[in-house]
Amino acid sequence: MSFLRSYGVAAGAIICFAVTLAFAFVQLLAIQSTLASFTGENMLWNVMQAEHETRKLKDTILQLPETQDYQELTLRHDILLSRMKILNDNPQHAFYAKWNGAQYIAELNRIFAQFSAMPLDGTVPPRTLSAILEPSFAQFAPLNNKVMIAQRVEGGAQRDRQLHIIYIIMICVAGLFAAGGFLSWQLVSKLRALDSANIALHTHQEQLEATIAERTLALREALDNERRTNEIYKNFLSTVSHQFRTPIAIIDMIAQRFTRHPSEVTRDQLIERAQRIRTAVKRLILIMDSTINNDRLNEKGISLTLADIDLVEIASTACLYHTENFPHRTVKLEKPDTCFNLKGDRTLIEQIIINFLSNAEKYSPKDQPIIVSLLETERHYICSVQDYGVGIPEEERDKIFGRFYRAKNVSHLEGSGLGLNISFMLAQLHGGDIVLQPDVQSGTVIELRMPKCGGNDD
Repeated sequence: MSFLRSYGVAAGAIICFAVTLAFAFVQLLAIQSTLASFTGENMLWNVMQAEHETRKLKDTILQLPETQDYQELTLRHDILLSRMKILNDNPQHAFYAKWNGAQYIAELNRIFAQFSAMPLDGTVPPRTLSAILEPSFAQFAPLNNKVMIAQRVEGGAQRDRQLHIIYIIMICVAGLFAAGGFLSWQLVSKLRALDSANIALHTHQEQLEATIAERTLALREALDNERRTNEIYKNFLSTVSHQFRTPIAIIDMIAQRFTRHPSEVTRDQLIERAQRIRTAVKRLILIMDSTINNDRLNEKGISLTLADIDLVEIASTACLYHTENFPHRTVKLEKPDTCFNLKGDRTLIEQIIINFLSNAEKYSPKDQPIIVSLLETERHYICSVQDYGVGIPEEERDKIFGRFYRAKNVSHLEGSGLGLNISFMLAQLHGGDIVLQPDVQSGTVIELRMPKCGGNDD
């Protein structure tokens, strides 16, 4: 019942608000209509202009004996007639008639009609023309007085009406504020009541949502941990199965040759194949060190064994090692005649270049060459490795150095996603950087940039 009563009170306030607003609008329309129809001081100005033109016409007539300017006389006569035409048109004539001024207008019309009937070519003496105009001034004086009094009376009455309407509008505005304030109070009261009614429900919903969110987060974290563990495990198995396969295959192949034809093995062949076995074993050690170093790097615990090294010689050794393991692949080494001497850990720098070559081998066609270039700038020694493979999508270039991250276009190929991550961190430990060259038409160009000073290159 109280709910319906509140609605009834609000509806009554809205109706009062609308009625008051409509009444104020009607009063404003009344003011606008009054201002639109108010002639103001134009009536007195029109009469004074007609009188002024009459005097100018009379002065022109009196000067005729000397000037003989009948063209000027005709012009003044036409101007006077135009002024009288304004006095005879509405609303001017209606205003004069309302205030008993029509008789003076009629007498002026008669005088000027008599004057207009006279020829203005010099046949009528100027004194005669002036005498015809003389009575008009006796009509202008009382007409001016009546118009002045009428305008004062009308102006005062209009100001009184406008003040009265303004007072009414002020009362209406006060009523509007009162109605608006009452409606606002009603609205705020209902909103507070609604908020109070919903507090219990909202509290229960928030508690339920918090419980659900907490349990969902715990489940999601557990699922993410399990997914990451499985992914790391699969990547590790993939690395072991793929990266270890080549050196083990080389060792097995040499061992089979020794077993099948031991008598045919010469001393030189024995030395050469033993060297290949050592190279394969070295490769296995590097792979194991790569996995171990990755954990050390993430724990910030690896230390560098710095020495004077030649980047050109290290790159040449890495290319030779790659050629021994992948004899079908053409590796073009573009190197200068000079040495690129710097301070660094030879094993780790060599591992970076071997990782570059391994990626180029894995992600480019077998019939395409790998180009290794050694360049020198003012501040850096650069080892660039270029392949003509699938390349790296533009939107993934910033993520490619993340741990275990692999681009979408090579997800079907074997790999661990550790090589570039390890290489990037090893380069930074030496104060260097790894840069992917943009706008490559085909494949990938990746650069190892080492500072000439051998430290951090600010």
